[in-house]
Amino acid sequence: MKKTENIKVNYYFDEAGDPNILGRKGVNLIEKGLASKVFMVGYFESKNPKELSKTLENLRQEIINDDYYKEIPSIKKTAKMFHATDDCQEVREKVFRLLKKSDFTFYCIVARKKEDLFRKKFDLQAADYVLWTIQRAYQNGDFRYYNYIKEKIALVHDIFDFVKYPKNYYTPKNPLEAKKIDPV
Repeated sequence: MKKTENIKVNYYFDEAGDPNILGRKGVNLIEKGLASKVFMVGYFESKNPKELSKTLENLRQEIINDDYYKEIPSIKKTAKMFHATDDCQEVREKVFRLLKKSDFTFYCIVARKKEDLFRKKFDLQAADYVLWTIQRAYQNGDFRYYNYIKEKIALVHDIFDFVKYPKNYYTPKNPLEAKKIDPV
């Protein structure tokens, strides 16, 4: 049996794309080019985020002080922070090379946003209700609805519950309970 390590792990959460599919009057925003085709939620897990932050900051300073990059319009945004969408290809290459050597793990959930897929294949009303149930448990301490359907919820991973880490996963065998979570 593997021994559990007692190591502090830091998590950083981000998203890409947007969750919208339909706009006013049922207009498909994706088909109109007004919304992304996917929505992603991910988190970054690191045992030493300060080291990575320092290395990224050193790289950012190196780039903004290098005359080679000064005429590139996006460098003004890079001077504030790296952002893959805005950074030029040369900057992206440097950041990716740094990331490849860095110690972290990344987890991501991808939702493909196809209107017909969501309308025909999934009952979004059911997903909305289940998420609302979990949200009420966390925000209001109201477990009435969660307890009623908890056997249907396969996993709740509370990625920012550092007190319970690594036992911050809730399943039908380890159900979410008020006494197990830190209030938000």
